[in-house]
Amino acid sequence: MGAPVLLDPLACSELTVFPFDPYVLVEYEDGARVWSTRGELPRPCGGPLPSGTSFPSVAADGSAAVLELDLRGGRSRTWAPPWDRPAAWTPMGERPERLASLEVCMLDGRRLLVVGGLDGSASVWDLDAGEHRLFPAANDHSRPVERVVTGGPEQKPLAVLGTSGWGWDDFTMSTLEFFFAVVYDVALGREVFQVPCLDVDLVYALGTAGA
Repeated sequence: MGAPVLLDPLACSELTVFPFDPYVLVEYEDGARVWSTRGELPRPCGGPLPSGTSFPSVAADGSAAVLELDLRGGRSRTWAPPWDRPAAWTPMGERPERLASLEVCMLDGRRLLVVGGLDGSASVWDLDAGEHRLFPAANDHSRPVERVVTGGPEQKPLAVLGTSGWGWDDFTMSTLEFFFAVVYDVALGREVFQVPCLDVDLVYALGTAGA
């Protein structure tokens, strides 16, 4: 994972920029790593992190941090600059099971984990309080929640979940799988509205723009 890897968009699977801080979380097929964008060339900060369960977050003092999740063990911890020593593991209160997608957002200074389930369920874990609550079902057909995107102000974050359901199509005169986005108010834990889409990639694009 040298510096040229970061500069080649084909060598990594995803880039996530830290808000207001000169860091980028880069995900590869075999892991993730934080890079500093200070200076003329990017440089790696600390060691590799697990890909898919590491998210940009904030530390207790408000500085940039990485939130690392151990879903099997039901615990979480944060890495903060200089990225060489993580904080202690803390229990999440309840382990997410049968998850299909997940994303982290902030609500009034608390870290929340929004989870889309393989069974079509949607839920949120308050990682700091160890509390878990379910959202209203994302669909009525037990289809997986393929994508989760979060965004909006910290006082009123939104979660956009991409999922699907089966329905009758008059044009083809057959039953087809229809994709749609479900938007939740994370603070209130309720559905705001749904948007029908043609495929899951469009759901993801809609969620990224809408959030």
